[in-house]
Amino acid sequence: MRRKKRLEVLVTDGGQIRRLIWIERTSNGIYWGYCSEGGEIFRQTYHNDGNRFSIVADKTRPIGTGPRLSQFKGVLQLASTGWAPNIDLFKLPLTTSYQFKRLDSVVYIDIRPIRKGVNVDLFLLEPLRLEFLNPLLEKSYRNPQTIHIFTSIEPWVAVFMEKYD
Repeated sequence: MRRKKRLEVLVTDGGQIRRLIWIERTSNGIYWGYCSEGGEIFRQTYHNDGNRFSIVADKTRPIGTGPRLSQFKGVLQLASTGWAPNIDLFKLPLTTSYQFKRLDSVVYIDIRPIRKGVNVDLFLLEPLRLEFLNPLLEKSYRNPQTIHIFTSIEPWVAVFMEKYD
């Protein structure tokens, strides 16, 4: 891998833009994390050798192993976050004002049309195997608002966003 690849999921109310999730692919593995009012809440890693870790408050703990990233097959949910209907939707993911920088891809979630809640899920996907998403669409995500598939990294990364109205 020549350089790291960075993807971000951003939230906007039409006036402000905030970072919600970041994903980075480096020569060592895949890293991702959530942001909130206090900054980065936590992050997780999936290393090339298959080892996975969670980092919360600078404390690292193992969360399991999987196949080597070069041998990844199928689909695997990495993370999920959502907002309940009784939470002020724009206050949860606030971080400092977003500073634009070079990225490989961006997902924007506009919260203005979201009335009751939203769920955002992050998946690893075996390259060129979109059919592995079919069971998710048939059983769990009947009305996704958006599905973004990032093919600039391997395994691919899929971001599902489903709103509840």
